[in-house]
Amino acid sequence: MNKYWQVVRTYLGRWRFWIFGGLYAWVALWVVPRYWARTPELQLRAAIAMGLLLSMILACVVGCLAALHLRRLLSGPAAHAVPSFWGPHLLVGAVVSLAVWLAVPSAQADMTGISTLRTIPLHSLAGTLSALVLLWPRAILLLGLVPVSLVWVATERPGSALLVRFFNGEEPIVSIAAIVLAVAAYPIAALILWRTRDRAATFSDDLVIDRSHEVTSLWKQPLLQLRDAAIDWRLSGANHFAWRLRRWLIPCAVSWIEIGLLVALVMVVMTVTGLWSGVEGSLIVATVGGIVVLFIPLSSWRFRCTALAGECTRPVARRQFVRQFMSAMLWDFAAWTAVAALVSALGHLPMFWVGEPDALSILGVVGIHVAVLWSVSVLLYGTALATIRLRYWLPWFLGLFIGSILGGVYLIAQLVYWWSEVFKFPEHPSMGIGIVVTVFSGIGLLLGSLTYRRWLTMEIP
Repeated sequence: MNKYWQVVRTYLGRWRFWIFGGLYAWVALWVVPRYWARTPELQLRAAIAMGLLLSMILACVVGCLAALHLRRLLSGPAAHAVPSFWGPHLLVGAVVSLAVWLAVPSAQADMTGISTLRTIPLHSLAGTLSALVLLWPRAILLLGLVPVSLVWVATERPGSALLVRFFNGEEPIVSIAAIVLAVAAYPIAALILWRTRDRAATFSDDLVIDRSHEVTSLWKQPLLQLRDAAIDWRLSGANHFAWRLRRWLIPCAVSWIEIGLLVALVMVVMTVTGLWSGVEGSLIVATVGGIVVLFIPLSSWRFRCTALAGECTRPVARRQFVRQFMSAMLWDFAAWTAVAALVSALGHLPMFWVGEPDALSILGVVGIHVAVLWSVSVLLYGTALATIRLRYWLPWFLGLFIGSILGGVYLIAQLVYWWSEVFKFPEHPSMGIGIVVTVFSGIGLLLGSLTYRRWLTMEIP
């Protein structure tokens, strides 16, 4: 068998490339051109900007996953024992990198008419980031610079105008420099990795999150005391329905004091950001903080759901066990969603002191944010149920969650179009919010229902 085809098969055999590669191709080559053709001129600039930003993020994700995969192959024993191992792998890796940040954006520019000086330099960031990840896997955390850049631009900080012009393809020198950097980054990274191959350690890109080793610290003992108090409260009470759910929450117990400290920390960051950059900065911090809080239950429930063999031995029927366990997980997600809604609502408090519209308008905005937050939480819950027991659950979870959001957004756009253009119903802001909440909640409930039926009959190892 051709040695290059053998290398290609290592990529084709991994679901993460099918999931995220499919999402990237769908957004870059179908969603963006479709909105380019159908969006009115007044909305064209914003629609294309959102599409290009999402396309660039997905390109960075695919590039980073490809770099992690390549590093894994080059760090194993075969890289030292098999002759001519490095050459084919590095060459195929280069082709994959070029396809991600050069071929797809070029096709995107050809299909939409957008200048290649806008699409290729923007996506070339994925090539540079993947080269960094090839040398240093933790560089994947640099993806967090995307929301930071958005906050920086939204608050009009120094350099934000340059970022906007680069994004719009109005800085040819910067654009060409970004392309040159992406072209040079991969060969440099490959050369450094090859020169240090004798010192390479084994590396895994399975994205399996394991518990860290026990460490002693000053705050650990007080934290454990708070957790013990929370467990005692969950064990107390009569044999009623709420107690039946609370007992399943014991391994995931979090005290109210910890939640209060978390909210206080977000409030401090929000206040400092608001004093530094105005109301817009505090709103962005509150929104991002609320979204982050939604993901907090995933860690504890991941380890619960991978150890269900012991849970199933308890004296309870399978159907009752599944119902109570899923209900307890839903309860925990609902509690953290309430915290996220509180953080999001507190983020709108500065609007009362800066002469914004009347209180009813502010409360309406808060209600919209909270409603959308709860619908996203339902979608997150359904996605977690469907994927959290898988061995390599993280790529499946991220792929299904992002895919559900993108599919939901497209379905929402179609429903709004049918509502206003086909059925000729009058448009109203509440109509759009209702469709968003209904679609996201419906997808989450559908995933939860399918997972419930599967858990009733599956073998639990």
